[in-house]
Amino acid sequence: NDIARCREELTDSYFWFPALNDARQAACINLIFNLGATRLRGFVKSLDAMANEKFDLAADEFMNSKWANQVGNRAIEVTDMIRTGQWKE
Repeated sequence: NDIARCREELTDSYFWFPALNDARQAACINLIFNLGATRLRGFVKSLDAMANEKFDLAADEFMNSKWANQVGNRAIEVTDMIRTGQWKE
């Protein structure tokens, strides 16, 4: 249920979300689940880069945040999925 709710929130909020591949969608679902919709909206530069398919920039912007310092390796895994469009092994 949480995944379905997160997917719906992302689809309703970000026109570009449905066009992402599965790995990038999963990374976004992870982000909104852990941060919440309000805190995710605070990542303006990251989300703008995602909208413009500048995935390296989006990943860099997410990594350049307090969130990345707080969650450590999870931030690396999530941003690698955004950057590459591939699932982490």
